[in-house]
Amino acid sequence: MGKTEAGRPGPLSVAELNTQARALLERTFPDVWVEGEVGRISTPPSGHLYFSLKDSKASVDTVVWSSNAARIGFPLQEGDRVLVRGNLTVFVGGGRYQLVCRTVTPAGEGELRAAFLALKERLEREGLMDPSRKRPLPFLPKGVGLVTSPSGAAVHDMLRAIRDRFPAMRCVLVPAAVQGDGAVSSLVDGLRRAAAVDGIDVVVVGRGGGSLEDLAAFNDERLARAIVATPIPVVSAVGHEIDVTMADLVADARALTPTAAGELVVPEASVLRSRLADLLRRRGLNLFPGLIEEHRQSLDVLSSQLAGRLRRRVDHERERLDARKRQLLLATPRGWVRERRLAVTALARRLDAAGLARVGRARASLAPQASALEALNPLAVLGRGFSVTRRIGDDGKHVVHGAEGVSAGDRIETTFAAGDAILSEVEERIPRDLPEA
Repeated sequence: MGKTEAGRPGPLSVAELNTQARALLERTFPDVWVEGEVGRISTPPSGHLYFSLKDSKASVDTVVWSSNAARIGFPLQEGDRVLVRGNLTVFVGGGRYQLVCRTVTPAGEGELRAAFLALKERLEREGLMDPSRKRPLPFLPKGVGLVTSPSGAAVHDMLRAIRDRFPAMRCVLVPAAVQGDGAVSSLVDGLRRAAAVDGIDVVVVGRGGGSLEDLAAFNDERLARAIVATPIPVVSAVGHEIDVTMADLVADARALTPTAAGELVVPEASVLRSRLADLLRRRGLNLFPGLIEEHRQSLDVLSSQLAGRLRRRVDHERERLDARKRQLLLATPRGWVRERRLAVTALARRLDAAGLARVGRARASLAPQASALEALNPLAVLGRGFSVTRRIGDDGKHVVHGAEGVSAGDRIETTFAAGDAILSEVEERIPRDLPEA
């Protein structure tokens, strides 16, 4: 858009006008449901589908792109009443606004289809249809559970397909209503009972095709959540290829028909026997026992090495933990006091030992001197039968070394080894006659 010399917005081109109108319509009407009568159908080679949608008062041009047109599940004819879902836009080249449809359903099924799409969007947001959530089917099941009507054609199609492929396969039929009042509860209970049968590790739930009203039970939220909650894989097999139900979308696997479900859940026994025979014919199969024993021996060696490494690792970590404990003890006042008390106790023991050793060495060095002193000890002499005699005078007591040290009339004191003493008076000094040389 340009501007005039006065600064006012300049005129729009036709393309600009149509483009802005398209943006406005697409923002305002991004998702609309419209019911009306089909008129003026056009199917060019591009595969797109063009028709008008009208009522008694107005009409609107409608287009279904080829990718969505191929999914319309019924032949669209002029005069049909339909319910469409899509968004409004403007065809810039022609200046006409039109309704771009994503889905087209018969008007009689409009409410059911709308409810189905709303539930589908909600369960998609919860992740119930996420491929990563879905479980793989067992390659060779021990048994197959069939939750369906015992009187319908679907059960016969399932059983015939299973028996043709694997005659010895165990099949358990769990009867359930597939249409009408109580069908949802019957199917939910059938899934629970089938999963509880010992040896059943995959279950098929299904019926033949029909209208949206006929398939209402298989589009019910309660059955969808029961399929997800079933502890073993579930295969949904409802009707024909064009009949896609909520059960198909949330099941672990979808079979387009009941017959296809039987073919999906079991392998062909003849193919398995052929493959097994090929394996047995291979000479390399004889090497398996030796290879297994060799690998077992290698595993024993590795296990022993691993155990040794683990023990060493545990011992190392225990030493590290003890060191950390000591560091933590020293980091607290109580720990510091405890460590210091232990150190003082150790020093006291060393001091006691050193003192005892010092006393022992001193005692050993004093022993000779004690012996010498003992020899000089007068009491020791007295102990051998001798005594000490002292003269008692006015100036005290004096040791008498010989008889010449006393005179008649002197008082003397004689002391013995036990410490006892006697007093006596000298009557006479008798000189000892020594033998002549």
